[in-house]
Amino acid sequence: MKTIELSVHGIQVTFDTDNPGGGSVVCNPNLYDLCPHCSSKDCFFQCGQSPGDDRGAVVSRFQFNGAVNGILSMILAHAVSGIDIDTPAYEEGIDTALQAAGENL
Repeated sequence: MKTIELSVHGIQVTFDTDNPGGGSVVCNPNLYDLCPHCSSKDCFFQCGQSPGDDRGAVVSRFQFNGAVNGILSMILAHAVSGIDIDTPAYEEGIDTALQAAGENL
């Protein structure tokens, strides 16, 4: 197993180069837009207090969190395939992608 800690958003990637399907990515939980009621990143009108929330805001939160998951999955895939994810340019790209997701979703 190999672990790479990036300097952006507390991202830590753990993977096994001999098992391309295995690995994980953890990050600062504040990276996600959490439900204001239950603090879950996956809540989509599921907790007892969210049914009264603005539908557009909940959909936007859910879409943004999906984009974050996609970006984190891509980082893991790049690491497993041998791309050097621990460079200033790559980390700047991560930050740019996350900012774009926040501005467009």
